[in-house]
Amino acid sequence: LGVTLAADGDRLRFRPRDKVTGELLDRLRAHKSDLLAMLRAGNRYETHGTTAETVVSPAVPQAAVAAPRPRSTVPVPVEWPAAAADFCWLLAPDDLSPVPFRLNAWTEVRDAGKMLRWLRADIGRGPSGPRAFYGAMQRDLQDLQRFALAAADERQRKSHRMPQDERGRAAMTQTSDSGPMR
Repeated sequence: LGVTLAADGDRLRFRPRDKVTGELLDRLRAHKSDLLAMLRAGNRYETHGTTAETVVSPAVPQAAVAAPRPRSTVPVPVEWPAAAADFCWLLAPDDLSPVPFRLNAWTEVRDAGKMLRWLRADIGRGPSGPRAFYGAMQRDLQDLQRFALAAADERQRKSHRMPQDERGRAAMTQTSDSGPMR
């Protein structure tokens, strides 16, 4: 559908106007007060026609995350502090998955340096920067850098790790009956 809703005082605004007709217009009118209440709470709802998925930012109602989309995940390191939950909006602000799913995005950081440069520039813009839309959360760059580097290190460690049986075979091929090969 590609329709964006906004609250303007006691009026419900939507864009583009030509996409809101017939049954959809009737439904919007019928639920106007509920929609205005949600929009006034600071949320922005946008429906994407390609996926029929409703995107909700920054506060996600529990009903929206009751059934997260399936995905493969890497376990979140236990040593990460609970404050890491604040950072999930940075990487996936429109993801409706529960926080543990979104935290796994840290393990998927491909270029930690680029991400940190973007973050410093964003924070440097102050409250008018892109993060203002997501509640202007304060982010600790040292923690972010530690998270990104830990994720990159873990990814590199996993890519160089051989399964136990392959390590055993590799060690066996380097020995002979008379002892280790020189």
